[in-house]
Amino acid sequence: MQYKLNYQQFSFGVQYLASDENLHMVGEGVKDLSAVLNFENSYGFSVIYQAPFELGLGLAYNVAKVSLAANGLKTEAVDDELISAHLTYRPYGSLGLHVALVVTEMKNHDINDLGQVMAKSSGIELFSAYRFENDISLIIGYNSLKDNSSFSSAHPDLGADGSYHKEYFILSAKYHWDEDFYLYIESKRDRSKLAAQTQSLAENATGIGMMFTF
Repeated sequence: MQYKLNYQQFSFGVQYLASDENLHMVGEGVKDLSAVLNFENSYGFSVIYQAPFELGLGLAYNVAKVSLAANGLKTEAVDDELISAHLTYRPYGSLGLHVALVVTEMKNHDINDLGQVMAKSSGIELFSAYRFENDISLIIGYNSLKDNSSFSSAHPDLGADGSYHKEYFILSAKYHWDEDFYLYIESKRDRSKLAAQTQSLAENATGIGMMFTF
């Protein structure tokens, strides 16, 4: 159930999701990991303000009941909470500069590569693009998901210890053939760190391609 309201420069949203769903997950870099996340009823709200000077400001909050079964143990149901704020400058794809920043604080929302619940975690997403009049765009991006948990001796197999950190940078150049088709070259520089110290999540990559949107 969802309700949206637009009033002048504001946009409000409220939603409620009634569910009892099991999600099966496989960890990163850990082939034998198999965890089941039980996701129950959730609700949330959001507000977006279109500010002067082509700025956009937004705030969102969501909470749900979740429990995790992994490594032969099952957690009690806890609140999965997320609060996120964003800032944007100018629409994406327009000539000139576009910037988008999202900052998120989470509780019991994500798992690390070992299938452990991150009691506290934070995320940052930064995307910036500059489109020139010759239809070439230069793009830089940054993505971070950091475990801020403290180790729990009560549930050592389910409590994350704060060592997990997914972090990478993106550099890209695009040529817009038209508004629906572009050619691109993109490079990813990865500085990620797994909770499993014996393995590495970091993977640098460079690729070229084309994309058509419709």
